[in-house]
Amino acid sequence: MGIQDILQKNAIITNIDAGNKNELLTRMAHHLVLLYDLKDQDIIVQKILDHELDMSTGIGFGIAIPHARIEGIDRVYMVAARSVKGIEFEATVLYAGISDFARLSVELAPAEMLIYLNMFLVWMRESTLIDRFCVLERFLDNALILLFSKRFGSEDPFVDALQAARWMGDHDALKFCPDIGIASGTVMAGFTGTPKEYSTSVFGCPLILAAGCARLNPRGDVASMITFPADEWKKRSLDDVFQPIEYNHPEKGTSTQSQTWILGDPREVEFPGTGRIALRDIANVIHSMPSVSAEKKAREWVDLIRAKGFYKKND
Repeated sequence: MGIQDILQKNAIITNIDAGNKNELLTRMAHHLVLLYDLKDQDIIVQKILDHELDMSTGIGFGIAIPHARIEGIDRVYMVAARSVKGIEFEATVLYAGISDFARLSVELAPAEMLIYLNMFLVWMRESTLIDRFCVLERFLDNALILLFSKRFGSEDPFVDALQAARWMGDHDALKFCPDIGIASGTVMAGFTGTPKEYSTSVFGCPLILAAGCARLNPRGDVASMITFPADEWKKRSLDDVFQPIEYNHPEKGTSTQSQTWILGDPREVEFPGTGRIALRDIANVIHSMPSVSAEKKAREWVDLIRAKGFYKKND
């Protein structure tokens, strides 16, 4: 059974008007009930809202698939909707940019760069698997945007974003060394484009601020660094946010690893378009020793593809 067997033409709402997620889901559920003449409308609406509260059905790129299992209904009913107006919500944005992207684009062959980008995407996808509160939003040629929000189930989106960034620093086996920035605030999910071609994404000041933080981190002689507006840290403790990692020692048994991250003092920088802003950094001071970098790996794979006779240029 394909989607064409489930989704009727009159089940598609091309421009639904809703101010928030609950209103959007409620209107879609009402349309579903009326279209298919279903009973127990209130139960259906509540089941969908409850399921969304337990776990967000957002899959990234501005797309979600809200659903619920209803007792007494033994087949799939479906409606689809698009919100042109967009929906505002509070979120924390994690921007992870590829370090030295311009240099890599010049020095690597196009095929090598493609492999490098795919390795980066796979690695970043692993970081989202550790946290169900995260939505992988989009790929911007040289960066990925991760979203954390209470509407996705997060109790503290800023802390969840920090912990995802920590995972990147602690598991950078291919030496990507991404530029990482974090910022929180109001964002809007919506569509852009023309009637013939459009896409959906998330927009707002936090995206620009997170990207700016990533570009304004001093890095220096550290393995990785996370930069964010200083006022977002509030009175948190580094050991509470980045709790020590336990591991099994062959002689001592369960042991605790010493803290490898340090919290820097607030520093003021000139932020383009907004003036001076106070930032803080969390840096990982322990350098990993990868056997091979992603850059070298990309070259090796292209050489292997050529050696196997699979690499052919199209005339």
